[in-house]
Amino acid sequence: MEISTLMTEICLLKPTLEMFVLRYPINEEQADQLVQDTLISALLKADTYNETMTLKHWLLSLMKDKYNEVYDQKLNVKDSPEEDRVVNMKVVYVNTVTTVSDRLDVFEHDLILHEQEQLAQEAQVKGA
Repeated sequence: MEISTLMTEICLLKPTLEMFVLRYPINEEQADQLVQDTLISALLKADTYNETMTLKHWLLSLMKDKYNEVYDQKLNVKDSPEEDRVVNMKVVYVNTVTTVSDRLDVFEHDLILHEQEQLAQEAQVKGA
């Protein structure tokens, strides 16, 4: 696929990204930022896109990677001399990790369902 066509198709999938970002436990501003970061990453990496994967799946994978990258940075909190504050932060992060894990399971399940639907459509096209 030509790079200019690919870049156009990436931008056309923005509504799909906006729908899927709702699965993450983040606020609206963070969700908008994650969509923008994903689109920028996709446009910068457009030449590495492998057509064996659907464009939508590739973008959702980039979004998941971006989310994990940002979230992991928040988890890497350095020890502070204020012991109570650190303990309280760890409790919040443990609860958040559980929530994120539950939601990522749903996200991954949706990706699998999407791939199954796509394979079924491809099988119908080949059989027709």
